[in-house]
Amino acid sequence: MSDSIVHARRILERHALHPELCELLAGVLDACFQHRAEPGEALCREGEPTRDLFFLLEGEVEVRMRDLGGVERPIARLDAPTMFGHMGMIDGSLRSATCLAVGEVRLAVVGRELFGRLVDDPDPGGDMFRRLLLAAMSRQLAQGNQALKHFLDPAADAPDAQAAERLGRAAGTLEGWGA
Repeated sequence: MSDSIVHARRILERHALHPELCELLAGVLDACFQHRAEPGEALCREGEPTRDLFFLLEGEVEVRMRDLGGVERPIARLDAPTMFGHMGMIDGSLRSATCLAVGEVRLAVVGRELFGRLVDDPDPGGDMFRRLLLAAMSRQLAQGNQALKHFLDPAADAPDAQAAERLGRAAGTLEGWGA
């Protein structure tokens, strides 16, 4: 079994997509630029233009963002297999965070040209890619909503009532219930 098939199967499982899409995703992974990152290597930097979407095939990535004082702080860790960098590819926004390799990392990199071809492709490969993007964004929104719900937990150090109401509206918006 090829490496691409193994990675495709793992990515599809992570995003709860049908395993029959495995060969289509393996084809996408084969079309990507393959990159091995060294420990500490910056894969993308906050504020820079978005040029690539990344499939994290092996390893771990630390996500860092600047706080209001401009201090870069770790906010998350991503474990393989996953996909990141897709939001900026979709809307053209600047990178919202810096992503650093933790240990050795293996990536399949989707550049802007390949991304455009995949998104526009009317064939099954394009359909699979669009479904994967939707699954990743849905998962991201659900996780964001869970993080916001933590602030509403009465057992936790909850914010005041007005802040709790605002967070509740934000959580609803993340789930598609707001404007």
